[in-house]
Amino acid sequence: MIPRGSVGHREDFDPYATPGHRGDRARARELLIEAGYGDGLTLIAAVRQIGIHRKVMDSVAANLAEIGIDLQWRFFSQAEYYGSALSDPEAGRRGDWDIAEPGFTPDWFGNNGRVIVQPLFQTNDVPGTTNYGGYHNPEVDALIERALEEPDERRAEELWHDIDARIMQDLPVVPILSFAAMTSRYYGRRVRNAVHVPQIEFFDITNLWLAPVE
Repeated sequence: MIPRGSVGHREDFDPYATPGHRGDRARARELLIEAGYGDGLTLIAAVRQIGIHRKVMDSVAANLAEIGIDLQWRFFSQAEYYGSALSDPEAGRRGDWDIAEPGFTPDWFGNNGRVIVQPLFQTNDVPGTTNYGGYHNPEVDALIERALEEPDERRAEELWHDIDARIMQDLPVVPILSFAAMTSRYYGRRVRNAVHVPQIEFFDITNLWLAPVE
């Protein structure tokens, strides 16, 4: 769940490994039957009316159909998607949507648990939340607080990874894709404090300065 470039990420952490990373449809079907949905299951998918997002959900729908899960699509504009659907806990409780494919970008890389793990997975059941699925686990909440307060960077990194492992046991989300910004990061020799900001995919120009000419 914690992507590359973020504290707590471990390259060798893969709790649901399958050959070639292709999944295990037979096991998925078994689990669906065990859960009492042997005759199939229909979920409401929140989908943005934007080409790339429809393609992602097309792929998800095709995979789920193979094991007996059908998706009923409900379309939202970009503003509605985050404003009146995913970020409104009551919308989920009403059954307005069951599954979605939101993206999330941290404010910075490195020691960033408070801007990626905390907003996505700490209990927050109020309008405007970024804990879109309403995930609630008191153990995870407590671990997040410990990680935020831990002054030792190495120990904090271990705690964030522990949080990652614990969340993946519950599997409230399925991490599909993680990628780095494609914006060029070249800059001149005199440029100082060239810090790349993920959200804008560019340098923070308000904090740049130039060294004196030699």
